[in-house]
Amino acid sequence: MTRLSELLHNRTDDGREIARRHGMPASQNGSLTLGEFRDDVGRLYARLAYEGEGPWLLLTEDAYAFAVGLFALWHAGRHAILPPNSQIPSLKGLQTRATGVLTDRADWFPTGSPLHPLFDADPTGSKDLPPIHPSAFSVEMFTSGTTGDAKTVTKRISHLEEELIDLESVFGPMIGSSRVYSTASHQHLYGLLFSVLWPLCSARSFDPHHYLHPGELIPRLLADEHSTLVSVPTFLSRFVRHPQSASLKHCKMTVFSSGGMLPSEVAQKMRKKLGHPAFEVLGSTETGGVAWRVQNSDSDESAWQPLGRVTVRREESTGVLRVLSPYVTTEEGQAGHSTGDRIEWLPEGGFRLLGRTDRVVKVGEKRVDLEQMASQIRSHEWVEAVELTTVVPTSDPRVAGVVVASAKGRRVLQNEGRRRFLRALRECLVDDWDPVLHPRSWRFVRRLPEDTQGKVTQSSLRALFGGQDSSSGGSDRPERLSEQKTASSIKCRYRVPEDLDCFLGHFPGLAIVPGVLQFDWIMELAVEVLPNSATLSTIKSIKFVAPLAPNDEFEIALTVEPLSSGDQGARSWQLSFTLSKGDVPFTMGRADFLDSTADRES
Repeated sequence: MTRLSELLHNRTDDGREIARRHGMPASQNGSLTLGEFRDDVGRLYARLAYEGEGPWLLLTEDAYAFAVGLFALWHAGRHAILPPNSQIPSLKGLQTRATGVLTDRADWFPTGSPLHPLFDADPTGSKDLPPIHPSAFSVEMFTSGTTGDAKTVTKRISHLEEELIDLESVFGPMIGSSRVYSTASHQHLYGLLFSVLWPLCSARSFDPHHYLHPGELIPRLLADEHSTLVSVPTFLSRFVRHPQSASLKHCKMTVFSSGGMLPSEVAQKMRKKLGHPAFEVLGSTETGGVAWRVQNSDSDESAWQPLGRVTVRREESTGVLRVLSPYVTTEEGQAGHSTGDRIEWLPEGGFRLLGRTDRVVKVGEKRVDLEQMASQIRSHEWVEAVELTTVVPTSDPRVAGVVVASAKGRRVLQNEGRRRFLRALRECLVDDWDPVLHPRSWRFVRRLPEDTQGKVTQSSLRALFGGQDSSSGGSDRPERLSEQKTASSIKCRYRVPEDLDCFLGHFPGLAIVPGVLQFDWIMELAVEVLPNSATLSTIKSIKFVAPLAPNDEFEIALTVEPLSSGDQGARSWQLSFTLSKGDVPFTMGRADFLDSTADRES
């Protein structure tokens, strides 16, 4: 295990692979070595030497470009401001505090002159990089605002180094020499540590691509002999439902989850359907990693065990978790960090979470613990996940609930309606909660709204209500009516439900299905006719011809044609797709797919 501050000063390991880009043409090698990384960092460092002092904004899609920018800044004696999102208003505000911008997406920064970490460097480079001081500031990050407004947290190099040492000590033997894939953003602490810095310092290789869709990721995992997946609960919920996920059961694979509690239903599906338990990591931007667990039963009450050198204390007066460790960010004069999470010690060791103290709100002159109420609703068999917030439809705040229905709950919604569903939720609360405290507003969604860390924030929950009381909601999938399938094509007929999630608050007076959702439906169907190893490479063309509206019946027609072949058969394919009603097209286009096993075999 190499320390961050020493990584680029040891030239004995320059030939080892640190990253691999997949889906590249056979004529190109997607492997990136430590020596190439040092050269890229040196070239960018030489460019930064001409720029003014102070922190830089660092925001990229590609994790390798991100790593180059980060190390160049550190060697130049600067630190990085890591924006929590790519929304232009928030980026404009952060730009006023930064000397410059490093990004691979200049379109995110319409003002200023951003630099690309790889393409705008000094070609003459620099062979000698100044040392990185462990006490220096490394990054400014932002909390997710889960329970309130986001705030800035500054980490030193030593904070990151010490946590990496503990990650390797606890989890290193489990993941061996596997390649690391990520669905967690490297712009936040969990993704930064687990998917970029840890593999760099532990002689493992990582995939620089940030995966957003299970269908894009699964062929990569199937093609690798041994892999590690760094993910978040909401992605894993979709991951286990994907039709190809069961094919991973015999693969050597380690899964990490953080950013929120992993629902017990998802944890058990991971174990039973995929054959791989998920290692959950509890932590925050301020604390870094705190504890870890594996859910071993149908209950989410499995004990949390402190991570590495972390010391966990329970404040006697409040029952709140206080964390002390070499990598916790503490306020001046404070011993450790108080998390706001209430805990209880378990006889067998470790602790259990009891909810947050800051989720207690006042409604109708009465106090209600939103987390305690949400936990009670989650226990209902019709509920997969739920989060509570408060809205102010009149002069007084009222509790509002956002629900993801379980498979059984979705059948109740479809066959018996929302009134029956909501009556059951009220019945499960009536014995313990005053009726004035019961949620008055509800939204039914396919998945909870999350930020780039995979966390559900109070602002994102309130945004679903738009300040109005409502109990409407739906799903994000059409109703399948019929199917015709051959070896290389498939046609399915569907109907657009009236209550798609995308109709809530969008396109006032004219409900239409967004093009991005139509394409998602097409790609979800494509897995039924493409080989398991096929991975989306390029969208060759796509045209949205006419709007698709509620109750429209339509057909998705897909045809697959091999484009090239190797010794083992086809290595690339073209998918032609149309979404139409009779002779009236809604959407049409073509996309190319590559064989994800080609890289390994070549």
